[in-house]
Amino acid sequence: MHDTPSAPGPGHRHGIARGLAFEGQARFLLVRADAPAQETARRHGLTGTAALIAAEGLVSTALLGAHVKGEERITVQVQTEGNRLSYMGELREGGLIRARFRPSRLGPPSTLRGQMLTIRSLGARELYRGISAIEDESFGTALQRHVHESTQVDVRVAVEARLGADGSPTHAWGLLLERMPQTEAEAFATWASTVIEQPVDSLDAELTGGRLGGTPVDVLETGPLTFSCTCSRPRVLETLQALGADDLSELLAEQGRAEACCHFCTEVYVVDGPELALLISALRES
Repeated sequence: MHDTPSAPGPGHRHGIARGLAFEGQARFLLVRADAPAQETARRHGLTGTAALIAAEGLVSTALLGAHVKGEERITVQVQTEGNRLSYMGELREGGLIRARFRPSRLGPPSTLRGQMLTIRSLGARELYRGISAIEDESFGTALQRHVHESTQVDVRVAVEARLGADGSPTHAWGLLLERMPQTEAEAFATWASTVIEQPVDSLDAELTGGRLGGTPVDVLETGPLTFSCTCSRPRVLETLQALGADDLSELLAEQGRAEACCHFCTEVYVVDGPELALLISALRES
């Protein structure tokens, strides 16, 4: 159903890679999300600024959730002042990511002002919640401050997305550098600044050569990043069952069927009249 990318190493265009750089004094986390960004834009009809910001949101979600394990998931929500835009992204184990974005059209690129909320969950149980203000910033700058305020970890973040001539995303890229506890803060800051301030094309070329900021990288783990939604027809039927026989009977009488649309992948599920009637009958007999 969705594109399944290979693991990201030098030359790969989508996935997640973790490792060490700066002679082992810093961790790096690299995200390439071209394919998920393109799929998100296609499903939600995003072009121009909307597609650009949604792609940056996907990269940020992957950077924040790259360490989820088992049934954990990370959810990132961004809401700007005046409801100008709304983003929600979710990453699950195995690099499975999905997102929604509104509206589908926006004006020229600008900084964001609002709030960023991060929720880490295990099944239905919330494990952690962090919130920070976004103060006329880019997604990358807001993410860097959010990580620092939430975890007190010394990081530097770069997030970049690009659009093609048709207004759809062609490039979604992110890099997070984290200072190791034993590393001198000033030395890390100097090195990390030289890395983050490079044009993304230069960083990409350097990483392809196995280096970062002039030092060799030690890639410890790689994995895919794939647009994938958790919605399904059985889940829709479970939701309908939860409404009860009376509400479903009213729905059948008024509309002759039930219809549900996933807010993340825009998949539409239709339960026709006969199937809905069988569901009502089963509920009344139970």
